[in-house]
Amino acid sequence: MGRPKNFSREEVLEKAIPVFWKHGFSDTSLQELERATGVNKSGLYSEFRDKEDLFVACLRYYLESQEKRGLLTKEPLGWKNVEAFSRTALSTKGNSRDAFPLTLCGSSLSFRMRLMEP
Repeated sequence: MGRPKNFSREEVLEKAIPVFWKHGFSDTSLQELERATGVNKSGLYSEFRDKEDLFVACLRYYLESQEKRGLLTKEPLGWKNVEAFSRTALSTKGNSRDAFPLTLCGSSLSFRMRLMEP
């Protein structure tokens, strides 16, 4: 029997978001994520498949917590939704936390498209 999990998924996401925000996907190391979250590598891999899975989970968690996900999932799906979301995030009167999804989305177009998958 394995050791019980002593962290919550939401806590890990909250603590990983600023790391990805600061360094971007490519430049964020697993060691930085371990340090920021307080969860070791095996714990992170027990909760997330890999760094990409954690990254996408962070972005989804952030969007859901900001109640802006609807802009990206509005029918019909497409780049117009991404543009509308970007305009909204950029018009937040200096609240840099609201620009976070733009930082993450800029890392890879494939991540933006994964958000739109059902």
